[in-house]
Amino acid sequence: MVDAAPAHHGREERAHARGIALSGRQFHQGKKLTAPIGCWEPGNAPTPPSGASSAGGRWCWLDADLDNRDALASELDLPPDTDDATLVLALWRGRGSAMFAALRGEFAIALWDGERLIIARDALGRRPLFLRRRDGLHFGPSARALAGERPEADPVRLAQFLLTLPERGARSHFAGVDRVLAGEWIEARAPDRIERRRWWRPDLSRLSIGLEEAAGEATRLLDRAIGGMAHGRTAIQLSAGLDSNLLLDRMAARGVLPSVAITGAPDGPVECPPAMLFDETRLAAEAAAAAGVPHVRAGAPPSGLALAVACFDDVERPLFNPSNLGWIDATLSAARADGAAVMIEGLCGNYGVSWDPPKALAGMISDRDWSGAAALAGGIRGNALEALPRAVRRRLGGAAAWRLSTPRFVRPGAFADQALAPFLERGLFVDDPADRSWQPRRRLEDFYLDLDQASILRAHKARHGVRLRDPFADVELVEFTLRLPTRIFRTGSERRRLAKAMLSKRVPDAIRRGDVRAVQGANWRAAMKAERDTYAALVAYARAHRWLPRLIDLDALGEGIARWPREDTSFGSVAASHQMRALVAIAFVRWVEE
Repeated sequence: MVDAAPAHHGREERAHARGIALSGRQFHQGKKLTAPIGCWEPGNAPTPPSGASSAGGRWCWLDADLDNRDALASELDLPPDTDDATLVLALWRGRGSAMFAALRGEFAIALWDGERLIIARDALGRRPLFLRRRDGLHFGPSARALAGERPEADPVRLAQFLLTLPERGARSHFAGVDRVLAGEWIEARAPDRIERRRWWRPDLSRLSIGLEEAAGEATRLLDRAIGGMAHGRTAIQLSAGLDSNLLLDRMAARGVLPSVAITGAPDGPVECPPAMLFDETRLAAEAAAAAGVPHVRAGAPPSGLALAVACFDDVERPLFNPSNLGWIDATLSAARADGAAVMIEGLCGNYGVSWDPPKALAGMISDRDWSGAAALAGGIRGNALEALPRAVRRRLGGAAAWRLSTPRFVRPGAFADQALAPFLERGLFVDDPADRSWQPRRRLEDFYLDLDQASILRAHKARHGVRLRDPFADVELVEFTLRLPTRIFRTGSERRRLAKAMLSKRVPDAIRRGDVRAVQGANWRAAMKAERDTYAALVAYARAHRWLPRLIDLDALGEGIARWPREDTSFGSVAASHQMRALVAIAFVRWVEE
């Protein structure tokens, strides 16, 4: 095992050199954001974004990693070295909208077939794509670039961010700019005539299947996904958890070992509960050695609001957990130093293969787990909402939603009401949002489709030249795991059964048991303490803003900052994390508008 140098000191220094100081009067961006933009203005033909391929009056712009491109080229009798955009144009001519389901991998597409403009994203929205319908139709991967010379933040989207809600609907974080939704394709026959359609409608009917059969099929799908993504020199982000170790285990089984396994770990002062790991290096190194892969520890110094602000240029959105920026940057920097073009990660395993469902009464009844349901019935609250009439669910859901808003520094009013409306309309908001995650539709929407990571993934690639790929985000694997009964993942006290059944004995026992509890970015509170004196300037900026005082309870936020950290000694403090979220939101608005 070797140590990698900290990755983002230089980035923070560049940020401060550009004038991005939390206490400063303005955030100076210091660089002109450039991004490919296509447009269709009335009376003219559509203009493609830069980098498009053209042929015979047709063109295609594509941002993609196509995992089955060689197979598709063979089907279409195209040379193996055909570029992806030309391949997609040929596929569109032959299959039309059925083409999207044939593309395995990640993609954002804009193409002109001579009559129609077609815009689409992959099923899980792993590549960003946005629209602006003002002065014609404008489209591209950067919401900031589409927002124009005088961009404004969207207060309703920001309210959803503050309330920790999934990103439901087409709004982006920039007013007037919409997201192309995951699994959506848009047909435009004129700049003002567009139709939005879903091309991916997953089958979520429940399967009748046992654990052994489920593990076998999930392994087959995961192996295929790994085979499509692990091309050339490939690194892997490795923790002491089940997800990343399952990926390494399957790569070893397939004989496609990564060039290096990299574990992000905090440098500097850390705060962590005694029963939890803050540095997973030792166990991860043991797992890497068992697979025969070199291991690197990538140390990350404390990262807080200053780094989040410095990253706005790239991620173009507020980020709740700046602590993750440090160790992710550290691992990607180490991958780049190794010469890797791809970094395998396993974030989506949390919602699929290694899902750890809550003990929900409705889920137990659905699976006919009568003994478990009887044991849980006495302590139930939110789960019982399923059986109530819609109007009652909405009333109770609204009360629960507003109980959540106060500690998040959100003021009642039009912005928050609009943010909550999509959830209250369906009666979905309960005291514990995880209560209903046993429902496949809810898990799909909240954890896959509406947790839009595409701009963040694009930013990581831009900063480091390394693509983050997640085999657990394979569409067929996602659909399969969403259809599995809850008992495949949990029975009684036995948790994460599917992931454990897929692991080989090569993986260290402590990891295979799944009892490792770790904290990533355990030095984030140290960063908050170091930056504390600058937060008052952000609150003062918000007080003078035209709509932030109507969205954020600035008096409560200011009082909380004044008391912190002397009245907040718990590592898992909800108050500190929500203070950080509110400060990030204010900093984002300032970055957008100044």
